[in-house]
Amino acid sequence: MRRFLTLLAAGLFAAGGTLAADDAITIKVKQPGPGDVVKETKTEKGVNKLTLNAPGVDQANEEKVNTKFAYTDEVIEKPAGAKQPNKVKRTYETASISKGTKEEEVGLAGKVVLIEKKGDKYSFTIDGKDVPRLAADILRKEFGKDKEITEEDFLPKGPVKVGDVWKLDIAKFAKDLSSDAEMTADVDKSSGTGKLLKVYDKDGHKFGVMEVKLELVITKGGRQGQVMEMKPGSSMKVTANIDACIDGTLADGKSKVHVKADLEGSMNNITVKVDSTAEEEATTEEVKKK
Repeated sequence: MRRFLTLLAAGLFAAGGTLAADDAITIKVKQPGPGDVVKETKTEKGVNKLTLNAPGVDQANEEKVNTKFAYTDEVIEKPAGAKQPNKVKRTYETASISKGTKEEEVGLAGKVVLIEKKGDKYSFTIDGKDVPRLAADILRKEFGKDKEITEEDFLPKGPVKVGDVWKLDIAKFAKDLSSDAEMTADVDKSSGTGKLLKVYDKDGHKFGVMEVKLELVITKGGRQGQVMEMKPGSSMKVTANIDACIDGTLADGKSKVHVKADLEGSMNNITVKVDSTAEEEATTEEVKKK
């Protein structure tokens, strides 16, 4: 879900005039192509609580995770119609992850990474050498598989007016969750909507403020062939507020995302409870070509 949530500089809401409430607009987002340079900043604060209950065992663990990444992407190659570029030069300003009081060594800050698709996989190199292991794990989460969900999946299929609400293709989100996090969602009981809150002009571009809500009812979870049946009430909820260019001319935008997971399941006489929250803020700003 990372790319559809983008951010601009402060004061965005003060820009330009607004669109009349009875005017419909087709929302478009710009996908950076060859030659485009985009700066991204992402910060996330999360708390993960895990409780295990079994005969003679009662354990609880809480972990706080904070991340910050700031980098500039220069798209070198991207085939027409592709969801992701084949070649990107990424220059990191900041790359930090802390868990509790421990800072992890990511090995990307101040580095230039060449991200290149070879066959059906991506390679990640710095000066011709493979990036450190943790850095590779982080980059694979972004480029390790074909994207099931793109920005367009959050947008309405046709023109909308300010105040209009549209439904999201929840089956597609459930499929992406299954392949990415190995969890099964009940499509019939899950829901997803988007709403256009405001449209305004800024520097000759059309911007829009949107709210997206997702609630996925989780029925199963597990890894490496071990499946855990989830109890009723297990769910993941996502609320995103997005302020971005919506006329397809600029990649700029901003977002705030709140994610809440309440999961409880059992397997082999062991009950597992997960209470997880995350707050993410992101910005995307297209760098003007000289």
